[in-house]
Amino acid sequence: MKTKARRYFSDGTNSPKKSNPAFNVSFGSRPQASVDPRASVTPIQRALLPFSIDQNVFPETFVETIRDPEDSQHLLFLQWQRGEVTVVPHLEQGRKIYVPPETKSSAVAELRLPDRILPCGDSLDLLAELRSEISKFIDLSEDDLLLVSVFVLSSWFPDCLKAVPYLWLVGPLGSGKTTLLRLLHCLCRRALIIGDLRGASLYKSGLLYPTLLLDEFEPDHSRMGDEVLRLLRAGSTPGVPTARNGQLYSTFGHKVISSRQPPIDTALASRALLIRLLPTRKDVLPLDTAAMGRVAKAFQPKLLMFRLKSHSSVRQFRIPFGDMEDLTPRMADLANGMAAPLLGDAVSKAKLLTVLREHDRDARIERCLEPEWLVVEALFDLSHQGAATNRMISDMLVGGVSAYVNKTMVSRGEDLRFSARGVGGVLKGLGIPTRRLGNLGRGFSFTSVVKRKIHELARQFGFDRRDLATLSGLEVGYGGTPCALCEAFGLTGGLRFADLERESQRHLLSSQRRPLFDETEMQ
Repeated sequence: MKTKARRYFSDGTNSPKKSNPAFNVSFGSRPQASVDPRASVTPIQRALLPFSIDQNVFPETFVETIRDPEDSQHLLFLQWQRGEVTVVPHLEQGRKIYVPPETKSSAVAELRLPDRILPCGDSLDLLAELRSEISKFIDLSEDDLLLVSVFVLSSWFPDCLKAVPYLWLVGPLGSGKTTLLRLLHCLCRRALIIGDLRGASLYKSGLLYPTLLLDEFEPDHSRMGDEVLRLLRAGSTPGVPTARNGQLYSTFGHKVISSRQPPIDTALASRALLIRLLPTRKDVLPLDTAAMGRVAKAFQPKLLMFRLKSHSSVRQFRIPFGDMEDLTPRMADLANGMAAPLLGDAVSKAKLLTVLREHDRDARIERCLEPEWLVVEALFDLSHQGAATNRMISDMLVGGVSAYVNKTMVSRGEDLRFSARGVGGVLKGLGIPTRRLGNLGRGFSFTSVVKRKIHELARQFGFDRRDLATLSGLEVGYGGTPCALCEAFGLTGGLRFADLERESQRHLLSSQRRPLFDETEMQ
């Protein structure tokens, strides 16, 4: 990779013309004003490099945008190659030149960027430092403190993850939501706080590849509010760009959202980890501008070094499937994204998975009002009805499924209602084939193949026989009539099963039998 007119930074203790062997960083001189580094090359649009230069062209080379420690309004490139660090004002690739963006843009000016690198410990050291620092300014439970600290580490590796987590901060006025947002602005990679969000602001901010921090986010039901929700839903996984005015924009990246109430959009809620904040009487430090500067100066350089040193290991990390087979697929993706920077530490990973399982259980309750979940729950229940009396349902109309779902909604006090046409579309999406049942309309038969498919869907959606049992049955651990498919798919939920109807008939018959030899007749 060509670099011209090199300009370097110091760590605050060395002069610009000395070297720092501790970091293997070279320091050079400033470029002369008469030198045009872009002569004979084709310039490209100024932009922050997303994550790293193409490693197929430049093996083991990463480039990060940093601020000039001597002039915070001036940006530089930090180049990392095989453990060596060089800081340059621009980079050349072939006949193209990459230059940092100008800070005239208010968004770039407010973007949190480090201005140097400093030595860092391993992931456990950083995690302990983060937990200690965060607890100085905000009162969090131990579980939430772990989630927030791990989220900070994860925010430095968005290019290594299959899915990135969102944090959703919920609490009344005065609970510390804004304080936590400002603290995360000091700690997360390329953090940017936004108070009033519009759809255009969201997809244009993607050009900066930030960790987006949204304060007091209260979307309405207008067209503009719906657009913001759609963009947020698309921003948790890479490779899903948004098209606007003939151009593609990415909204991918870690996000922290602050609001007074939890998200009502279940699809968005499934991408977020809820952090509940309440007013506290704990003696915490005020997070003023000076304190924010000190926190950022202490952590940003170390977290950048951690990213550069650990990038390859984090990219390759995956939690063994057996450790999270009880998690829903989306939570499993988030678990991988959160645990990757821990680099396989067994104790921290186990604690994190325990916390995430609790969040996953809460998320399943929130998702119970999604059409797919309601239909699968109905099919799972209907496939067992009549088993106790040996009068199983053989055929079912699509309208019968929608009526069953609507009856369930009424009993739960919900005002959602579903038409037969809507349920038919859900059945088709789930892979349940429907056909014409004479003059009655469209439906399906509970064949052995369909029943097996229903049980497979129940497992995939996280249902088991505990969801069908009565409250009195759960209290004694009784789940109803046994089912071979529930046993095969592991859906028993730890309950006991017995065919009480057949047992009662057997006892009735045995009580009516006459003995083979009646002693009264022998007298």
